[in-house]
Amino acid sequence: MGKILHFPRHRKKHIPKAADQGFLSTLQEIYGILALAILLAFGAGYYFVPSDVGRLLPVALAPTPDDSIRSYFGVCGQGRRINCVVDGDTLYVHGDKIRLSDINTPELFSPQCGREAQLAAQAQQRLTQLLNQGPIEIKRSFGRDEDVYGRKLRKITRDGKSLGDILVAEGLAHKWHGYKQSWCS
Repeated sequence: MGKILHFPRHRKKHIPKAADQGFLSTLQEIYGILALAILLAFGAGYYFVPSDVGRLLPVALAPTPDDSIRSYFGVCGQGRRINCVVDGDTLYVHGDKIRLSDINTPELFSPQCGREAQLAAQAQQRLTQLLNQGPIEIKRSFGRDEDVYGRKLRKITRDGKSLGDILVAEGLAHKWHGYKQSWCS
């Protein structure tokens, strides 16, 4: 007679449950919750960014004409430009580059004389102060929407008064008449 062969029976494999995994399972759950919290925080930050944090996180919506805005403005640096002042007549608001349409200020980056350089630095500092004194309204200019450099042409006011007019009254800007006036004479 032949040999009797015994075939092994299929046994159920033990699959560890989450409770059996102990510390490893708990750690994975914590990392998962942490990752979800971070994603939600950045997602919420994309739409609802406090003004002082606005320079660090992206902002979803740029201001539309006649919006009232209250944000912190600093001087633009090397990083991302969200709410900052480039010079006396150019700034970023929620990432949009805006040129004040009603004035022209001295050139900060290519001054023609020492007086222009000094006035340009003062105009930049003063515009920053004016922007930080309270809510501003951004109004679309009549005519073109953008200048040749792609900057949005806007008039910025507070309580109906142009911030550009304040700079003109303080001798830090000229009214814009379609051409630049010299700051060196």
